[in-house]
Amino acid sequence: MINAQDIHDGINIINQTQTEADLESARLHWLGKKGLLTNAFKALGALDKDERVEKAKSLNEFKEKIQAALVQSKLRISQILLNEKLNQQLDMTLPARDAIKGNTHPISQVINQLHRFFELRGFTSYSAEHNFDVEEESNNFSLLNIPENHPARSMQDTFFIGSQLLRTHVSASQPRILKQLNPPIKAVVFGRVYRSDQPDVTHVPVFHQMECLYIDKKCHFGHLKDTIDAFIRYLFGHSMKTRYRSSYFPFTEPSVEIDVWMPEEKQWLEILGAGMVHPNVIKNCGHDPDSFRGFAFGVGIERLAMLYFGLKDVRQLYGADVELLSGCDLWQ
Repeated sequence: MINAQDIHDGINIINQTQTEADLESARLHWLGKKGLLTNAFKALGALDKDERVEKAKSLNEFKEKIQAALVQSKLRISQILLNEKLNQQLDMTLPARDAIKGNTHPISQVINQLHRFFELRGFTSYSAEHNFDVEEESNNFSLLNIPENHPARSMQDTFFIGSQLLRTHVSASQPRILKQLNPPIKAVVFGRVYRSDQPDVTHVPVFHQMECLYIDKKCHFGHLKDTIDAFIRYLFGHSMKTRYRSSYFPFTEPSVEIDVWMPEEKQWLEILGAGMVHPNVIKNCGHDPDSFRGFAFGVGIERLAMLYFGLKDVRQLYGADVELLSGCDLWQ
């Protein structure tokens, strides 16, 4: 049977190992399938109960000491190997390794281009000051003229966090901006939104939106249409075919949805909702709706990225196909 002297001698041998191969041999000698300690544990079954308990306790103590010695020696040998590598003479004549060229993510590329366009049009980005993923229910619903019984407020459509929620649209930034700024206001906000959507080729539960808000004394639907048409031309060129459809949103009146034509699929794809800011929203946020009018629209960044880069499935933007993502190059 193994005794304390055997363990002492074994630890000394382990402490003197100089290579990983020697250390592995020492480990197998003690702890391998046919190792000394392994066989000793197997032999316990032949002992009576009292003797088995006493011997098992000693063997467990021996095993812990051997394992600790193995760990310490492994760290010591690893440091020796590292020092040997660091002390090697570097050959400065060797050619450099090929560097993998990175690229900005397609979603960020589209955001950067939209930011550039609206900056040129005199809009200010409030993505830092008024951009909150976790929102108050009043900003996301009530102040935007969304009634108490609206289905979007239900747990099936909205992720609630106590008394707050994960915003369902970047339009939730409108009340924050309107309550803290005086017109004229020309604002854009970029951020993530969260919806209880089943993922498919055009939907994911977490995606990006841009909210555009313009409030002034003299503002009409023509300003809205000119702004939307201009940024679509800026991104896609004059060949992009669009259409405006009458729609309904509680926070705009009149309201429209804008579709773009996908020639390969031979179908329309909705990319944004828009309209003139509802007078109740202006009033709820402390301004006179008889003095001020405005327009607002929210656009899905992923939809724009799909269109521009010719992707068939929005989930490709969140996949691990580095070659596909790095090949998406928007005016870089």
